[in-house]
Amino acid sequence: MSTYSDEYLEHYADRYIELGLRRLGITLMQYLTNPAVCERAIEQCAEPLVMPQHLKRIERQFEAELQAERELAHLPQRNGVPFEPMHHQTWPRKGNGNFQRRRA
Repeated sequence: MSTYSDEYLEHYADRYIELGLRRLGITLMQYLTNPAVCERAIEQCAEPLVMPQHLKRIERQFEAELQAERELAHLPQRNGVPFEPMHHQTWPRKGNGNFQRRRA
């Protein structure tokens, strides 16, 4: 454990409270050992959204879901799940094997 001068401790303890580092999970001891790194971590962490921003984000997600549903609305569905019908013949037509028609 390190010892700090009173001025150092008071300055950085006040700064610790001012920046609200506790809510980021940084302890006072971690901050006192390396304040520059902790302050850089604050710059990288985004502030939580305020209510209008949060509502706008939810609205955008809702609009994206509606757009995706509109894109799939024209497709046929099986058990509520849209699928794209295949446009090819699964089995060849029986006429290929008719030897009388080919005169073999």
